[in-house]
Amino acid sequence: KGREMLLVIRNARDGGTHQVKTVLKKLRLSGRNRGGFLRNNEAILKDLKVIEPFVFCARRRSTR
Repeated sequence: KGREMLLVIRNARDGGTHQVKTVLKKLRLSGRNRGGFLRNNEAILKDLKVIEPFVFCARRRSTR
């Protein structure tokens, strides 16, 4: 069975509340133009809603 992954990339937008900065740091996206693959689960989706204006997201379906 394949697992769904999300490719999340931080954009160059400035600003953000303390909560936004905390979530970006937790997901290791605190620097501009940084990115990574994250698992597609409820906790990550909840965090992505908080940082939505500061990231780009794409879904990827793993073949494994």
